[in-house]
Amino acid sequence: MQTRSALLTGLLGLAELVPLVAMALLGGALADRMDRRRLLLLDQIALVAVAVALCAAALSGDPPVLVLYVLGGLACVAGAVVVAAAFPALVAYDKRAALAEG
Repeated sequence: MQTRSALLTGLLGLAELVPLVAMALLGGALADRMDRRRLLLLDQIALVAVAVALCAAALSGDPPVLVLYVLGGLACVAGAVVVAAAFPALVAYDKRAALAEG
């Protein structure tokens, strides 16, 4: 069943944004303290678990909207940790200031 509601679609974006911002800060601290390979492995396992849960919800027929919000938020949390962990390896130290300036 489709909701056909712009409000519910916007709330999904909000449900993804709030955890993304929160975990972007925490993800950087985790990336500094943990082994990056292990962190990325755990993150990928979490993303697979969320994808399996989304698949199960879709196959169940009519998942509650709240379940989709929670799973969407969890997917964004995992994605924020990946970015925080991978950023130092992908961007040279002298180029980071230029990225921060825009």
